[in-house]
Amino acid sequence: MPKSPVATLDPAATPETLVATLFDLNSQLLKLTAQMDEAKAALIANGKGKYGDGSGRELTVIEATEGTPGTLVISYVLDSEEAEAKARALAGDKFRDIFNRREVFTPCEGFEHVVPKLLTPAKSRDLLTLCKSEKTTGATSPKKGYILGLPKK
Repeated sequence: MPKSPVATLDPAATPETLVATLFDLNSQLLKLTAQMDEAKAALIANGKGKYGDGSGRELTVIEATEGTPGTLVISYVLDSEEAEAKARALAGDKFRDIFNRREVFTPCEGFEHVVPKLLTPAKSRDLLTLCKSEKTTGATSPKKGYILGLPKK
């Protein structure tokens, strides 16, 4: 991977140079995102389980049911401090595996499939109910699995 142009960016860079740098970085990001998507799909194709690289780093594939087109899309959100506190109590030490931190906590990709694999049935039911939000447009996810274990920033 070439050295980042931002690391060596002249503090007196012109707006034109900055625009060119941003377009170049965006292009690199799009390529890397596509490569990540391909690698994730290939790992998921191996089926559920834990996979390592031999150096101690490990990823876990959790299976999902294949999505089908429909009119009801269910999404999940923690929209208050009270909901977050309840979710933390339900998820315990698995909270970081289940939620991604943003301005508010947003459930991880494949949330409805990951939660039952990590929590007891009663806690799973309560957490899914707590975070559930329904919409009446779109379709369900076509993903066949989800990967846990990649670092988050």
